[in-house]
Amino acid sequence: MCLYIGINTKAEVATEDIICYKFLRTMKANGSDCLLTPYRMTFIHIGETYTSRLIVTGIYTNEYTNEEQYVINVGIHSFKEYNDADDAIADVYGLSDEPRIIAKCIIPKGAEYYTGTFNGRESYASDELTYLEIINLG
Repeated sequence: MCLYIGINTKAEVATEDIICYKFLRTMKANGSDCLLTPYRMTFIHIGETYTSRLIVTGIYTNEYTNEEQYVINVGIHSFKEYNDADDAIADVYGLSDEPRIIAKCIIPKGAEYYTGTFNGRESYASDELTYLEIINLG
């Protein structure tokens, strides 16, 4: 997942926990269903906090507006709104048999983060993310 941000966008530090949403995948491991992130395939456990570097990795020119934007590929990506996370599943998986799994998360107070877009949906990239609960298994 890539986060697109404006050229003048600066990282912020969360002054309070920020609620966000992330869609996940499942995979069988040792006879059990495990949760994974959709792109990096990192195993996730509900209730745990994960960390990452947060790096602006390049410049992208929007083909429709011809506007230059920075791209963040390195960081933990999430969506601001539940519906955007749900809609993004269809973008990525189409009408596949992939389960629709969405986790409610927080970017913890004190974490560094950027706000931008992914496929036109308001999103975040942060250096920390805590997975609180699964709110959709469908």
